[in-house]
Amino acid sequence: MKKHLIAVIVLAVIFAGFLFYASWPTATGTGVELKLMPVDPFDLIRGQYLTLRYEIGTIPEQYNFTEGTTVYVVLKKDGDEIHRPASYSEQMPQAGEGRVVIRGTSHKDWIEYGIESYFIERGAVLKEQMTNVTAYVKILPDGRASIVELRKDHKPVEFEYREVKFTS
Repeated sequence: MKKHLIAVIVLAVIFAGFLFYASWPTATGTGVELKLMPVDPFDLIRGQYLTLRYEIGTIPEQYNFTEGTTVYVVLKKDGDEIHRPASYSEQMPQAGEGRVVIRGTSHKDWIEYGIESYFIERGAVLKEQMTNVTAYVKILPDGRASIVELRKDHKPVEFEYREVKFTS
């Protein structure tokens, strides 16, 4: 009996550790708003989520990163309150006052940040088109990011909900 209880406690601690690790950026990270680029938003095979592509995901021509390289992008807020890339590097930049750095992995001509999918409730449909939509993201000092919400004109995007049947 005692061994079973210890095993359950160990499994609960491991599970709680995974949850803590995944939610830490959302709870404590620096909030930034990132410009999205239009993408076909729904994939019926994988489920109810939006596929997101970020303006900061495109690698400028002057950079030639090897596939799979960790890339750090320094973000700078513009006059529209949107954070845009100021510089790209394979080394973590020095910490600075108000400096926000997001970490990603390079691919052929784009960078993946791990925030390219935004899961939504079953039956949710966007009230508006995906034009001029931004993602409000929290970023930790080590560059890890987590999506908090989607925004349009700096306000949360609204979803409409249709009735969901077990067969749909």
